[in-house]
Amino acid sequence: MDAKPVIRVVAAIILDGDSVCCFRRLASEKLHLSRKFEFPGGKVEPGESEREALIREIREELGANVSVKSEFDRATYEYSDHIVKAAFFLCTLPNRNFTLTVHSEVRRVASTALETLDWIEGSAATIRKLADEFSACLKIIGDTQG
Repeated sequence: MDAKPVIRVVAAIILDGDSVCCFRRLASEKLHLSRKFEFPGGKVEPGESEREALIREIREELGANVSVKSEFDRATYEYSDHIVKAAFFLCTLPNRNFTLTVHSEVRRVASTALETLDWIEGSAATIRKLADEFSACLKIIGDTQG
């Protein structure tokens, strides 16, 4: 039996004040993503660092420049036909302007309400960690401003 392919992805946990920007995917044939909430990002291309991939993906998905502050978490999720290895980074959008292209909406959500949204598979542990460690995340963002 062949090993499942591994896909490396990056995701931006975008903090805005005391809220987390949560992005809902557009309806899609990919049912595991369709209309689910996620942190924006995407695949790491060959030769790219994770930070380079994240900056590129946010430009592509949101038409925005992202400020990548700090790595927050890593997660591995196994689908039926592939494995996703994800790196999550704490980020801000310096000018707060963006355009939704692969998402239908963005919600600014308090950390205490994150688990009430319908997230893509494999996000649960990172969402819980973010809710539990939110005060420390705000400090990291504050300490790296400028």
